Amino acid sequence: MRRTAAGEVGSSLTGRHHAVELFPFDLAEYCALRPGATLEEYLDAGGFPATVGSPDRDRLLRGYFHDIVERDVRERVGARSSMPLRRLVQMLFESAGAETSLRRLAAALGLSVDTASLYVDAAESAYVAIGCPYFSWSERKRIVRNKKYYPVDTGLRRSSITTTGPDRGKQLECAVFLVLRRRFGRVSYWRGAGEVDFVVEHRGKPTPVQVSWEKVGERAHRAVDEFHASHPAAGEAVFVTAESFEAGVTELPAPGASER
Repeated sequence: MRRTAAGEVGSSLTGRHHAVELFPFDLAEYCALRPGATLEEYLDAGGFPATVGSPDRDRLLRGYFHDIVERDVRERVGARSSMPLRRLVQMLFESAGAETSLRRLAAALGLSVDTASLYVDAAESAYVAIGCPYFSWSERKRIVRNKKYYPVDTGLRRSSITTTGPDRGKQLECAVFLVLRRRFGRVSYWRGAGEVDFVVEHRGKPTPVQVSWEKVGERAHRAVDEFHASHPAAGEAVFVTAESFEAGVTELPAPGASER
C-alpha cells in the first residue's frame, strides 16, 4: 500500500495509471473465511487477511500500526521522531466519528497547526485514517468545516488505543463508514442542531445515513428531519443497526449493483 499510494504512483506515471483502492475484508468476506463468526468478533478482529483466525491477532495488529506509522507516515513527512505521529493517529482513532479540530489536535501534541495538518494529510495518504468531510453543495463551506476521521480497520483501532471496554456503537459506526466508502467513494457527514452520521449520493440524491447499535433514537430522527428541511431534494434516510449491517445494508447497494 505504501509503495503504490496514488500520489506516489501519479508522480512517476502521470497520465498512465489507474489507482485501485484495496481495503481490509468486510464482514461478508471475513465470515467467508470464518463461517459462523459473529459481528462482534469481526469488529474486534478487523479485516486484515493475516489476522483472520490467528492466535497472534493483536500482536500482528500492533505490528501493522507501528509499521504504517514508522514507514508510511513518517517517510512522507520526514519527521525525526515517530512519537508525535503515533500519538496523532491514536488521537484520530480515539475520536473517530467526532469532528476534529486541527488547532486542538496541534495544541494537545505541542505542534504547530501547519505541522499537525501535514501529519494528518500524511495519515490520510497512508490510508491509516480516512477523512469524512462536511456535506455541502458549497466548496467554501466544505473547506472551512472540520472533518471527521475513521480508521481503515476496526481491529487496528481497537488494538492501538486504550479503552475501558467495548464500544459497540462506535465500532459499528466505523465499520459502516468503511462499507459506504467502498461502495460510494465519497462519504460526508452533516450537522445542524443535530448530526447526520453520513451522507452519500444514492440514486442521484444526497442520502442521510444514521447508525445505531440497536434501535435508532429520537435524536437521530430529528437530525434527519432537519437535514431534509435544509435539503428538500434529499433521498429517504437509511437507518443502520447491527442487525441490518449483518444483512449487508441492502438499502444502499453499490452503484450499478442490481437492486431487488
